Amino acid sequence: MTKLKTICFAVTTAVLAGCAAMPRQYDDESSRALNLARSGGIYDQDLRDSPDGTRSYRKSLVMGALDLASLATSLDAPLRHLTGTQTLLFNATDIMMTPDNPSARPSLMGWMPESLAANEDDAYDHYVAVVDEAITQAAESMAINVTKLTDVKTPEIDGNPLMLWSVTVE
Repeated sequence: MTKLKTICFAVTTAVLAGCAAMPRQYDDESSRALNLARSGGIYDQDLRDSPDGTRSYRKSLVMGALDLASLATSLDAPLRHLTGTQTLLFNATDIMMTPDNPSARPSLMGWMPESLAANEDDAYDHYVAVVDEAITQAAESMAINVTKLTDVKTPEIDGNPLMLWSVTVE
């Protein structure tokens, strides 16, 4: 009987938690790109709109101050079984190896209506064609020669190969 109560409690909690989660709403005051990034899961406080795209990400000053405090206290308050210098090196390595928020990484996202593709692979092929065309047109407008490298073995991301381009300036 106790097991049944526990299962009922867990199911009820899960259902209520699911009902409490609100879907992301489109923010009319933000750009379409920022709304797409938010709906794609890139949601952190450092990402914001920028008219020219150059100031769309700003690392928080608070995190920089916390990193500095962590390094400054390393020598005075070392971790257990480590010397102050070892703790300093450990904290510095941790700070350097910690990845930035997703918004600090270059990302390219796309969306298409389900009716335009027969399946996920077809949608991916359409996406690659659109990106290839955009890269080619942008390069031509800047007098840059680009060549997509198709004969190179590359690592895969989510089952799709990483795409490499050769870029030369005339």
